[in-house]
Amino acid sequence: MQQSISLGNSQRKLAGMHGEAPKLRQSMDVLQAKVGSNRLEVAELLIELEKERWFIHAFPFILATDFLMFGLTRSVFLQV
Repeated sequence: MQQSISLGNSQRKLAGMHGEAPKLRQSMDVLQAKVGSNRLEVAELLIELEKERWFIHAFPFILATDFLMFGLTRSVFLQV
């Protein structure tokens, strides 16, 4: 008698677990999609950061080159 009660309880628990498995799988799929989306956002932010770093380091050189190439010409035109 005791074994049949234990067996019945175990079977109910197992049935409950089987009912939860699809819900858990769906929740996990949703979370994995969010993680993938967040990874994409992080990658995009890293690309933007790298662009800004490059610009900050290259900007003085660009300004110097611009001045050397066009600075004198602009000042001659401005005096006319």
